[in-house]
Amino acid sequence: MYFIDSSMGVAGDMLLSSFIDLDILDREKVRRVLETAGNVMGPTSVRIRKIDEPFEATGLDITHDEFSHVSGRQMQAHIMRGADIIGLRRGKDFARKVLDTILVAETKVHECSMDDIHLHETGSPDTLVDILGMAYFYEKLKLYDEKICGTPISVGKGKVKIAHGIVDVPAPATAEILQTMDFKPGPHEGEMATPTGVAILSGLLQIQMEMPDDIPQKTGTGAGTKKFGGTLGAIRVQILDDDFE
Repeated sequence: MYFIDSSMGVAGDMLLSSFIDLDILDREKVRRVLETAGNVMGPTSVRIRKIDEPFEATGLDITHDEFSHVSGRQMQAHIMRGADIIGLRRGKDFARKVLDTILVAETKVHECSMDDIHLHETGSPDTLVDILGMAYFYEKLKLYDEKICGTPISVGKGKVKIAHGIVDVPAPATAEILQTMDFKPGPHEGEMATPTGVAILSGLLQIQMEMPDDIPQKTGTGAGTKKFGGTLGAIRVQILDDDFE
């Protein structure tokens, strides 16, 4: 089984990086897949970097040309086209589910239709790479056949600046998705949980609980680019014995 520790928050790139860090799939092949997916929204470059300090982890650098904000329908089309290009089947359904979770939250918060919603933070090539990258792992690791558990999500606290102004943490779309999940404030100031990260977790997790004491067979750590409490935000995924209860 897989156990995801989001006690230090979650973002799409952090979660994707933690699965890359497991080193089950070839890193260079994964990098090429991510670039191919990102190219759906324009020229995209992906670099997988190894982090040694302040802890060992994997991070992602995604660079791309400037892009225009897209509607919900346009983002759906990009995700479906990207899924087809990188050859996803079961993963395509997962990607659709994750994006739909984001879009339902965004349309509810902004009180508009799927055609009228204009995505900002969640309508970027970064989001597309995060979702399709996790969909790739979902299919290749057959996560649909696995038991996947995780901790309550740490969301941070205070205020955060988004495209629509300064809002409370968790941001409105994130808070909407979290209505069906276990989460807790803190432990640091700032936005520790993003809509994309939370939406991906909502599609993966079957049970939320505190970290077990079992010794993992394998651990992957994914780090983000923001610092909280003086250290990088990070998420861990562990592979535990199948007989874990």
